[in-house]
Amino acid sequence: PRRTDIGCNLSDPVFRGSYHGKQAHQDDLEEILRRARDAGVHTQLLTGDCLEGSKEVLALAEQYEGLYTTIGCHPCRATEMDAYPGGPDAYIAALDELIVQNKGKRAVAVGECGLDYDRLFLAPKEAQLRNFPPQLELASKHDLPLFLHSRNCHEDFAALLKAHGKPLRGVVHSHSGTAEEALELISLGFYIGVNGCSLKTQENVDAIKRLPLDKVMVESDAPWCQIRPSHASYPILTEFLKRPEYQHLKANERFMPVEVKKEKFVPGKAVKGRNEPYATSQVACVLASLHGFSLEEVADQTRRNTLALFGSAGMKEGPGRIGESADRNDETPSRLRHFEHLAAYAIDAEAQACIACERLAYKAIGAVQSETFSLLSSLAAMSAPPPPPKRAAGLATPATSDTAAPTGGSKWKGKASAWGVKALDKAMQLSDKVAPHVNNLTEKVGGERWWPSTNDFPLEVAKCTRILRAFTVDGVAQTVEEKDDKGIKRKRKAFRKIPAEVLRAAKGIVVYTSMRSGIAPLGGSGGSGLICARLPDGTWSAPSCVAPGNFAGGLLLGLDIFDAVLVIMTDEALQAFMTHKVSLGGELAIAAGTYGGGALAEVGLDKTPILSYQRSRGFYAGVEAVAQAYLTRFDENERIYSMMGVTQRDILTGHVRPTTEAQPFLAALREAETGTAQRRLGVENEYEQAFESKQADDGTDPLTREAEEQAAALGYSAEGPGAASGAETASEPSKVAVAPPSANLTPLPPPPRRNVPPPPPPAYTTAGAPPSEGPVAPESIPRVTEPGTDKVV
Repeated sequence: PRRTDIGCNLSDPVFRGSYHGKQAHQDDLEEILRRARDAGVHTQLLTGDCLEGSKEVLALAEQYEGLYTTIGCHPCRATEMDAYPGGPDAYIAALDELIVQNKGKRAVAVGECGLDYDRLFLAPKEAQLRNFPPQLELASKHDLPLFLHSRNCHEDFAALLKAHGKPLRGVVHSHSGTAEEALELISLGFYIGVNGCSLKTQENVDAIKRLPLDKVMVESDAPWCQIRPSHASYPILTEFLKRPEYQHLKANERFMPVEVKKEKFVPGKAVKGRNEPYATSQVACVLASLHGFSLEEVADQTRRNTLALFGSAGMKEGPGRIGESADRNDETPSRLRHFEHLAAYAIDAEAQACIACERLAYKAIGAVQSETFSLLSSLAAMSAPPPPPKRAAGLATPATSDTAAPTGGSKWKGKASAWGVKALDKAMQLSDKVAPHVNNLTEKVGGERWWPSTNDFPLEVAKCTRILRAFTVDGVAQTVEEKDDKGIKRKRKAFRKIPAEVLRAAKGIVVYTSMRSGIAPLGGSGGSGLICARLPDGTWSAPSCVAPGNFAGGLLLGLDIFDAVLVIMTDEALQAFMTHKVSLGGELAIAAGTYGGGALAEVGLDKTPILSYQRSRGFYAGVEAVAQAYLTRFDENERIYSMMGVTQRDILTGHVRPTTEAQPFLAALREAETGTAQRRLGVENEYEQAFESKQADDGTDPLTREAEEQAAALGYSAEGPGAASGAETASEPSKVAVAPPSANLTPLPPPPRRNVPPPPPPAYTTAGAPPSEGPVAPESIPRVTEPGTDKVV
């Protein structure tokens, strides 16, 4: 069945093989259009994001049948209207002139316009609110539908549409809000556009399921918004394509083509991570499964929705596949296509008579078509010539007339490249299948969920959050050597923690897990984690995915898994991490992290760029010559933030808004640096806890008793600072165990702004040495409450 893609960015350079200004592979736009038509997508609406962008898509649409465009200014480019010569009025006049020149030809809508409160760093709210209404006026003036953009701004967005005062029609594309918001927009006369980002979470899927199908359109929003394995809709898609009547769609790669990385580009293959218009068919499959209809029913309904809205503006269905070959497979004869046209005509006639009869007709025709396609496929397979010998079958697509066929070594190089990509994909799929079982097992036996899972950002966040809290709240078990009164060294175990003052002075932080193995003379390690950077306002950036790893040489033996927290202390070190790859030990110096109440003084005196905190589970011994490297996971970042070409620098400098899935990690980071979690548990100064909790004879901990005696000697007691007498002021809390109760401590201040030294720790005084400033009145002590509660901490 034929489908339409009502939102595609075909003018993006990635469709010409250019990424971040560099040519990664040859121009494959023709192949992209062919794959779209093979999947049944014959009509596409290209979106104009600004004045020049609208001109670009108009020029592109003139070259191919079935392509139409919008004309308008994207909300993230609202400041462009203010900076235009002559101001916003001149900009709107230029858009008006462009519409007049192309209305009734290729331009069928005004847009992409609207509001976007998720990316206010690109255009402030005031500029968006000021420049959206004039585009509504353009739509009314030319009687054109609207192509609308709404992101995290529903109240203001709906209010502006209602305040316009004139009849409006259009589609709100890439809906990712609630069902209630979508239904309100439908009540205003608008359609809802659905793509992969609209089906990302289970909440998104539940919301789309509640929408009436006669008010839904499908889109790809390529090169973004692909349905990925981590999305809640991906299992729905794969299960749908397992149905007997649709198995051939997956088998012949019409709906799910083989993808290769751009560095391993093979002509005729899709590029991994780059969405294409053919993916509109995948969205239609998910909608069919959610609403309980056949794929043919959904395709025809969404197609008619599109033509009902844009047909009055001049949109017509595009031609069939290039060369007018069959819509299902290459061997399907033309009389079957004639049958499809008759079936569509019959369905339209039934629709005019009765909706109930229409659905029956859909199901009946779908069953007949399924049987016909299966029969024709079998006949074609029986009559097809035998395949060539296996050694003669190259993996790469045969060269076209304007491309020389590969010969000799280049031919086998292409084969090896394709085989390598397939092997890597299989390994990643196996890793994803094994990861949940291994992680669950390690968690049950008391370990961490350490297996690096490739396509599950929420699990990555949960893992890094647990590691961070283990290092800052629970404590990490370590062996500590001490001398007793007789000077004899003794070993004991204790839980040690990263002090909050170290994190408040940090410029960035890296949290990860890595598996390390080695058998002499070679070894290596690899894993995954997250990195965040301090922004100028003192908050933390969105997390970026990193992959630590290395190869090592030396006397190596063993296997272990280790968790690590790297605290970045200087701006120079943070700038190094903003590149694609950084090596520690080579480019940057690294030192073991400090513990205890004097950590701030140590950090202030020691200008080490990075402090490292690690814990290991397993056995690994030997001498190795190695520099640990950290690589940016570009594919993961593009998938998580739905932004093609996003870099680690973009994320760490605050140009990307944190997603909902990242909030647990950011909350744990904020708790760690402010001491919120520690104060809640009453352990904010317990930089070290005893490993054993109680003794069998009297139920007390000898280390605790010893610490209490030392604390009393220093002026500490259960009643708080100053209860003991005859002691000098302590410059640093005891490193052994017990600290003063949290109720008598001055609350920790918020994290400092960038390039501002952190505040000193609170000064403890004894009864014999009162503060030089005099007693502090209780009402002058600031009241600090925990976030989201009225509890005073």
